[in-house]
Amino acid sequence: MDLTKKSCTQIKDEALKGLSQGIGVLQQLEKLNLKFSACKEISDDGLESLSVAIRKLPLLQYLSLSFEECLNITNKGLNSINEALQDLPLLEALALNFGECNTLTDETLETLHQSIKELEFLQCLDLDFSECVGMTDTGLQMLSEGLKNLDCIKNIHLNFAECEAITDEGVQTLSEDLKDLLHLESLHLNFYLCTDITDEGLDSLGMCLKGLTFLQEICLNFSGNGNITDSGLNKLGQKLKRLTALQSIKLIFEECEQMNDQMLYKLSMALSKKMPGVKVAIY
Repeated sequence: MDLTKKSCTQIKDEALKGLSQGIGVLQQLEKLNLKFSACKEISDDGLESLSVAIRKLPLLQYLSLSFEECLNITNKGLNSINEALQDLPLLEALALNFGECNTLTDETLETLHQSIKELEFLQCLDLDFSECVGMTDTGLQMLSEGLKNLDCIKNIHLNFAECEAITDEGVQTLSEDLKDLLHLESLHLNFYLCTDITDEGLDSLGMCLKGLTFLQEICLNFSGNGNITDSGLNKLGQKLKRLTALQSIKLIFEECEQMNDQMLYKLSMALSKKMPGVKVAIY
């Protein structure tokens, strides 16, 4: 089931409640994709109704919910969704987009961590909490604690762009937990404008990556960070050279004041030479 609505001011909690009641009777449903981006009248009440419906879908394998820029959603609403995930034992793919829901805090990452660690068949995880400024290292650390239990996970996409309270400490913990995911094939991390991340955080990430021998695709975005230098990027590049299964490398370091274009170009050329056949983009 797919439904997309964007910037619809007419859609309120009552409409979402009615939709949820209909969804709840579809007990054979295997795929649910709902997008209500910038529907600013939707609040926690609507999400709580949806969570009740989700709990009634034991065969669900794919769940994608996008409530980006729905500014009336708080921890209470998203926590109800997170808790409902525990009733989806067959879930293989989960995507949650709550970017720009700027009242969300670490609390919701804690409830998410408790749920995802129980999803033993989960293969794909895509989380977008960009511009959720209340999220910190503590929340990222709790989330990563849940990730390390996902033995089947192959794809992880995490977007914490402009979550400025995330620092090296959070990235280091995430890196420690990612290194246990030996079957990981695709990793996308977005820490755009997380300006307290330094070469130290980047180095810990590089140390984690070198052990992920099945990794085929990597995309890292640390743009707008004035504390990452040429040295940090170069060390990361050396670690990437060891990943023989890689098919695509995308490193985004735009507007990083301590980097120069010449270094980006040299690393791109070095990786392309060392890893022929790998698609390399560094900028």
